[in-house]
Amino acid sequence: MEQIKYCPACLGELEKIGSCGTVGYFCDHCKTLVSKSKTLTEQEKEEVKKSEGVGK
Repeated sequence: MEQIKYCPACLGELEKIGSCGTVGYFCDHCKTLVSKSKTLTEQEKEEVKKSEGVGK
């Protein structure tokens, strides 16, 4: 099973978009494209929430 990726801006779940051999991600909440290198894993998301005190 593929790992879920999260938006670095809002910590929302990203939608995977693949085309012509490339992979990108779209944040439906922010309405922006997020590059693969900028996405967060579940563990990274939790670390950001703890460090920023975000209650999402």
